[in-house]
Amino acid sequence: MCIRDRHITDYGWAGPYEFSFFGLSNPGTVEFCNRIPFWAEHTGSVFELHIGEEVLGQFSTERALFEPLGRLAQEGRFSSEQYPYAQHTMSTADIGLEMPDSFDVNEIRVIHRMGTSLLGFIPYDAESVMSGSTFYVRMSEPC
Repeated sequence: MCIRDRHITDYGWAGPYEFSFFGLSNPGTVEFCNRIPFWAEHTGSVFELHIGEEVLGQFSTERALFEPLGRLAQEGRFSSEQYPYAQHTMSTADIGLEMPDSFDVNEIRVIHRMGTSLLGFIPYDAESVMSGSTFYVRMSEPC
């Protein structure tokens, strides 16, 4: 990832409602923050949710250009080959946040992929992996 674009990965749920896993399975808005004083671009962001080795689905946003030290809210969409199963599992994860004995939210693993460029023109994809609880905290806090 371009050194100057590295800090764009700050993000949080921008609504229209409080973050929940079930809410992520519907259209929603993610706010990305550029923490550096330079223009930066990303070619899209994908949050892929897994339970075990199975892919529940992915929430994706489009390409964007970020102003220096700016914030940008981007609409995103969830897609899944097993949409009803994904929604059920994600609503169960929300219950697990309230009642940890019912479901361990850390059974969900999130892979975040964000495309950017090196030197402004060489395509590069950055990837990070986090637990369900880490993802929940990150999405619940404003960037």
